[in-house]
Amino acid sequence: MRQFVEILGYIVEVPVIDKTGITGVFDVGLQWVPESTTPDSRPAEIPGAPDIRTALRDQLGLKLVSAKLPMEVLVVDNVNQPSAN
Repeated sequence: MRQFVEILGYIVEVPVIDKTGITGVFDVGLQWVPESTTPDSRPAEIPGAPDIRTALRDQLGLKLVSAKLPMEVLVVDNVNQPSAN
């Protein structure tokens, strides 16, 4: 689930945290079309494919829930060129 959640975060472009409690290794298959895809540019092999949130719910029984949670963040205040010495 850790890898799946990491990939899912890139797809939905927000941090995703696994709260399922599911452990183990799984082979997950999911058919969906990115939200930025127009109906005319959808791949022919998956006509009418759902968006990622609908696909997660209908195909895997999972759902994304918006929540505010604490998370680690790296903040860079300043960047300088290295000195010549």
